[in-house]
Amino acid sequence: MTLNETLSRLKGQGVKITPQRLEILKVLLDEERYYSAEEILKKVQESYPAISYDTVYRTLYLFKKLGLVLELNFQGGYRRFEFNRQDRHHHHLVCLKCGCSQKLSCCPTDCLTRIKEEHPEFAITSHSFEIYGYCEVCRKVKS
Repeated sequence: MTLNETLSRLKGQGVKITPQRLEILKVLLDEERYYSAEEILKKVQESYPAISYDTVYRTLYLFKKLGLVLELNFQGGYRRFEFNRQDRHHHHLVCLKCGCSQKLSCCPTDCLTRIKEEHPEFAITSHSFEIYGYCEVCRKVKS
């Protein structure tokens, strides 16, 4: 989804496009990776120095609610956000250092099928599956 398509979608849903929201969208669309709220804040502060964490988080959660942003929760409560380019469910390999991510071409459907068979009383509505580690670049730096 392009920036213009995203803006049209937001306007169609009655969402006001503030300059700060626009900048947050530009950051998320810039690179296909997960960003921390702090990384987004720092990038947006280049154009809007007075923007606050609250504005960034409120915008990210609005975009998440609208299906535009995916949230990934790391151990220790650390969160990262990615623009949902495909507007559909997918999984990732995620670097714990730089936050880069690679989409996986598969979903652990065999595991989900088994869980559904073992627990038919439980209605699964969604799931997430990410594999954490270090990308090639960060592994070289770490060594």
